[in-house]
Parts: sequence; structure tokens; C-alpha cells
Amino acid sequence: MLEPNLWAMLLREDGACRKQCSWNSESCLLVLESLGFWEEVRGIISGSELVTGFLWTVRVPGLPQYLESLTKLTITAVQTVLAETGGQTRDVPITFSQLLQSPFPEVRLLTLGTLLKGFSSAASGLGEELLLLAMKEAHPECFCKILKILYRMDPREWLPQTELCVHLTPKEFLIWMMDIASNDRSEIQSVSLRLTSRVIAYYLQTCEEKRDSITPELKQWVQLIVLSCGDSLPMNSRLAAAEVLTSTTPLFLTNPCPILELEDTLALWRCVLILLQSEEQAVRDAATETVTTAMSQENTCQSTEFAFCQVDASIALALALAVLCDLLQQWDQLASGLPVLLGWLLGEGDDLMGRVESPHQGEEDYLFEKAEVNFWAETLTFVKYLWRHLFQLFCKSGWHTPSSERLCHLQKMVSEQYHLLSLLFRELPPTAEFLKTVEYTKLRIQEERTLAGLRLLAFLEGKEEGSPLVLRAEDSPVEASQLTVPRTKAAC
Repeated sequence: MLEPNLWAMLLREDGACRKQCSWNSESCLLVLESLGFWEEVRGIISGSELVTGFLWTVRVPGLPQYLESLTKLTITAVQTVLAETGGQTRDVPITFSQLLQSPFPEVRLLTLGTLLKGFSSAASGLGEELLLLAMKEAHPECFCKILKILYRMDPREWLPQTELCVHLTPKEFLIWMMDIASNDRSEIQSVSLRLTSRVIAYYLQTCEEKRDSITPELKQWVQLIVLSCGDSLPMNSRLAAAEVLTSTTPLFLTNPCPILELEDTLALWRCVLILLQSEEQAVRDAATETVTTAMSQENTCQSTEFAFCQVDASIALALALAVLCDLLQQWDQLASGLPVLLGWLLGEGDDLMGRVESPHQGEEDYLFEKAEVNFWAETLTFVKYLWRHLFQLFCKSGWHTPSSERLCHLQKMVSEQYHLLSLLFRELPPTAEFLKTVEYTKLRIQEERTLAGLRLLAFLEGKEEGSPLVLRAEDSPVEASQLTVPRTKAAC
């Protein structure tokens, strides 16, 4: 029998004992085998509660620590046998599948962590067990690791088994996963979003004849991506959204024959643009990967001069708009798409009064949260880039159709917004840029949006030939109002 201190030295995970000697791994294994070490380990595991079961039904003091130590010893022994036998499990004292069936989360968590960390054929053969475990797992950390393993596995290995194992069709499993992604606010949300996206991509690519059957689920998935880009969720959610957008770019964002409706496709592109303006550098970098992927597709590589190039987020913002405008022409969707982009330019959906008069404003509402970079700089940059691309697109395409219902709505909105801005500027005190910096800056940003929209709408009606627009809402409301669209029935 080996002494306890020798056990500790030989099983220590940090490998300190190996640093104290010059043995290589093969020599160590031979020495341990000659000492009867692994035979004794197998005997301990075979006689342990992991194999024989636990006699008690309540937790006793020290049980979690005992289970963790025993599980670590077992996993080490199993991995050693698998390495020696080339993955054959006939000589292992207990299998990973048996460990996953343990009633104790400490055992399952360590086993799942091992499968995830050293992902190999050992995990790829457990699709059925993982599906069954996912349906009944109540421990959040274990459930999260199960989803991560399923995400890393090829869907072909486990998705076709859902109906047989857990009595859910692949479509029903997809709905179940989306419900989790919609309702959870922990790490599980971002993991389930990734897995949901993987399932959708697999389903669409392998069951083309059934695409129409999951149209409602596709719309729900798009809304999940949109919600995941919001500031109310942790950064991991935005990173997951960016990763999903990158992986599905050829399928949804740049597909020559769009699978989604135009509204949903543009919603995904809007998510890319929002993430490129994120406060977090990691999120901006992840969204830049989406743009890089979009520029490298066969039908988009001619849209810019930066195909297959690495760019930063500020350049990616302009390139994303260039690719999107080119795609609208490829899809022959200018008439439907341009009013949507005009809405982005104007900040459609924003509550101007609410943003300016928010009760939460005050000392915590800083303008310079990005070190030397102005907190609002990305918004102004986005407005400038979008205005430029829309103006060029109008000139190039000769699109002059201001009669659609959507465009009429924008005309009415920009006119009302301009008059509201004039009133709000008048209510500010003198030198408001110093006394009420936050409110003034927000109004100036919205003013830039509104003036850009006025200029484009005026160009569409032939009132402007592209000369610079210099009027401001706070300066000359009477003259500027000449560029607003009359709210008459004839205009709509």
C-alpha cells in the first residue's frame, strides 16, 4: 500500500513532482505501473461509492470535498486507460457516462468540465446521455456545461436523436432552447443563444424543403439576437450575439438569395452596426469580425477595397454600410430597404423627450466614459457614414419614390422632430453647453440626425441639389422649416 504522502505527490495536478525529477511521461507511467499504482487506483475506484452507490440519503459533513477528490482520482485513471488503449473503454473502472448519471452535482460538474476542457471522441459519443441529462439537469453550472458541450459537438451526432431520446422533434428542441435563451439572464443565456443558432443553421442547411415550417422560429431568433445586443444584459450576451452573427453571415446577412424577410435581415445588420458602436472594446472587435466575414463572401468581395483585410471597428462601421447598400441593390430591394435605413439615420424609435428629460440623468451620466474618446463620437460617426452612403446610393440609383407609406411616416416624423428640437433648444439656458452639457449634447446629436434626414428627403423631392446643409434648429427655425416636408395629404 502506498503511503498517503506519496499518493498526494503522484496525483498532484500541478505536476510539481515531475518538476523535481527528469522523468518523461512514458517513464513515469512505467514506474507507476511497476509499483502497482494504477492497479491499486482501479481497486479503490471499483470499491468506492461512485461504483457501489451511497448508503446514506442525506449529506454528511465533508461529503462535497470527498466527492471532488474521488472524482478527480477517477477521471485521472479513466483518462490514463483511454490514452493507453486508444480510446477503448473496456478496461476503465467506470465510464464517463456512469459519472454523468451520479446524483451528486459535484461529480457531474467535474466530469462535464473534463469533457469540455479536453473535448475529444470521449465527449462526441455521449450525445444521447447529454440530451437526457439536459432535460432533467437542475444544477445551473452543470446545465451550462452540457449546453457548451452540445454546441462544440457536430449537430449531426445528436440533433437527429432528440425525438428518440427526449421525445422532441428537432423543431421542438429548437423552441425549447429559444425559450431558455429568452428567459435566462445568466451565462446560460449566451450559451443557449449560440446553441440555438447552431441548430437553426443546421436545420436550414439540411432540411431546405422544411424552411417555411420554421418561419415563426426564425423571427423569434432574430428578436433574440436584437435583445442580446441591448445594454441591459451582461457583456457576454453581446459577445455571443456578435459570434452568432459572424458564424451565420453567409447564411443570413450576405446570402444572394435571402432566407429571412428583408425586415429581419436588416434587423440583423442593425445589430452589427450597434455592436460596432459598443462601449466595450471586446464587443467592437467581435463585431468587426462579422464585417470582415461579410466582406469576404463571393458576392460582396467587390463591394469595398478591403475584402479579406483586417480592419478596426471605426473603419468596419463604414465598410458594413457599404456592403449593406451593395446588397440592397443585389437583392433588388432598394424601394423597401432605403426607408428603413432612413429611419436608422433619424433614430426612429427613440424617445427624444424621454432621453433629454430622463430622471436618471445627473452625476452618473458621463460624456467621456471611453477614456479620451467622446462617449457620443460613434453615434455622430455613424450618422455621417450612413448619410454619405445613402446620398451616394440615391444619386447612383436614381431612386426617387417618396410616395410609399413608410416614407410618408418618416416625412411626418422628421418634421415633428425638427419642431420639437427647436422648442427644446429654446428652453435651455444660455451657454447650455456648459450648464447642461448632457442635455445639450443629446439635443445636438439628434439635431445632426434630423438635419441629415431633412437633407436627404429634400433631395428626393428635388428641393436640394446636394449643397451642404448649414441650418440648425437652434439658430434659424423659420428658414430651416422650409426644408421640412409639409404635412399634407398630397405629400403622402
